[in-house]
This record gives sequence, structure tokens and C-alpha cells, in this order.
Amino acid sequence: MKILDDLSVFTCRKAKLLYADPPSMISNAGRHRSIRECVCCHPPLLKQPLYCRYVSRSVLDDYFFQRRLRQKFLSLEYVFEGSIHVRSGEEAWLLEAGDLLLMHPGRRSGLLHLPGSTCRKSGMILGGGRLEETLRLLNLENARCLHFPDSGRMENFIARLCRALRAVRAPGGCERVSGIVFELLSVIANSDTSRRISPEILRIREHLERNLAEKMNMNRLAAEFGMSLPTFNRRFREAFRMTPCRYLMEQRILLARRLLTESPMRVKEVAEKTGFQNQLYFSAAFRKACGMSPEAWRRHAVRG
Repeated sequence: MKILDDLSVFTCRKAKLLYADPPSMISNAGRHRSIRECVCCHPPLLKQPLYCRYVSRSVLDDYFFQRRLRQKFLSLEYVFEGSIHVRSGEEAWLLEAGDLLLMHPGRRSGLLHLPGSTCRKSGMILGGGRLEETLRLLNLENARCLHFPDSGRMENFIARLCRALRAVRAPGGCERVSGIVFELLSVIANSDTSRRISPEILRIREHLERNLAEKMNMNRLAAEFGMSLPTFNRRFREAFRMTPCRYLMEQRILLARRLLTESPMRVKEVAEKTGFQNQLYFSAAFRKACGMSPEAWRRHAVRG
């Protein structure tokens, strides 16, 4: 990615109004080829804590410009190939392959592709009553432009979201979409620093993810990796923007959501499978993270 100092490349261009829902307006000029598009406004989906209602894959090989004024949603723009100029608020970048832009609500944003090259990109629209809280939890509330070099993993997320949106009316369909969105945001939150993370810290993360069902003693784990607990916590936080305990809790809740949605396991069994000492503690932690009890989450999944 490259930082652009001159915003006039966006402000001096004309575009035709495409969408208006005051005070939000979106205008377009030029053309692009959409090669895959999934749109869903199923009312139960839009009541989820997190949701995705639009996924697109497009190819830009000619002039294309889009201006967004005070958009009401969070959108993600990811570049698989080529490059595109983007703006979010008073900042602008040239996104290149592997770059990801989070276009936050309420800001003046824009996309610009100039003829002479080809850009292959994807766009997603995210929302939900707990989206702001989730972004704060993951330290993404102020994130703009990040590097996500694993394009294969992004392809996988896009394919999963498209399948889930097409099956959103099936039992548990809305919850599956919500779960994938949470997983995607969690991965994004950790991706930008992945190139600077030491193999030792990566091994610690892998150990946590492989042992979600086990009782975890952070003092003992720090000693196993030859660190004091303060150093252990500091280095992990520097790499992943959260402490090992918080990361472990996030992964346990993510696994619990999957099991409640996709398996017939009893809540007590889910608690054991995700490393909680008892069902009461599990229910309290789940409610705090998801805004509802495990039983309520499962009922919503069954009703779809």
C-alpha cells in the first residue's frame, strides 16, 4: 500500500447518483464487471448481532469511480490483483494486492480505478447491533488500511459467506452468517502484524488454539516458553492487540457458537468442550460476549 497526500484526485471527479438514503449518498462513474454478487436483506438476518448483507467480486479494467458520502454501513474492500486508489475520511491510499480497507460509517469515502491496468477486488457490507462493540473489542474501531497477505484465506471467507447467504433461510442460517463475520473480523484484527510476529509467539497462539478444552494456567504456560508472566502478556499483546487470556476467551466463545449452531451437543457438553469449568460460568461468559444465553442462541439458530 502507498499513502496518497493529494485528495484532489477524488474531489475533482464527476459521478452520477446511484443511491440516496439521506444523509447517505453513493455516486458512480465508469464501469466494472461483477463476476459474483450475493445480496441478502432477509429481516431475521438484519437483527443478528453481526451480519453481512452484500458480497461482491469484481474486475476493473477501465475507468471506474465511486463516491460515498456518509455511508451508513461498514464496508471492506480487498484487492486480490492490481491496484486501486481509495479514500476514507481525510486519508487516501493506493491499495495493492493483499491490501484491505475498512470504510467506516459516516465518512466521505471513494474508490478510483484508472484505465491501463486490471484490478480484481472484493467488497463486503457488514452491520449488526454489536458491530461497534466487536470492532472495539478487536481494536479495529479506528483501523483503515491493513495488509492481509493470505489471499487464499480471504477467498475462503468470501466463498463461505456466499454459501451462507444463499442458505440464510435454512435453520441456523442467520447465525452461520453472523459467526463467519465474527471469525473474519477476528482474523483481520490479527493479520496486519503477522509478518512481524516471532515464531515463538505464533507457537503460543497455536498452543492456545489447539487446547481450547483444557484448563489453562498462564503462569505455567509463560514458564514453558521461558518468559515471566508480564513479558509473556506484553509480547502477546504487542503481536495480537490483546492478552493471551482475552484471546483464549474469544476463541472459546467462537467455538461455542459453532457447536451450539451446528451440533446437537447439550449446553453442558459445549461448556466442557470449550474449556469452561462449569455451565454457570460458561453461560455468564457467553451472555457477556454475545448478548444472549447459549440456550437463546441455539433457539435463534433453530428458528433461522
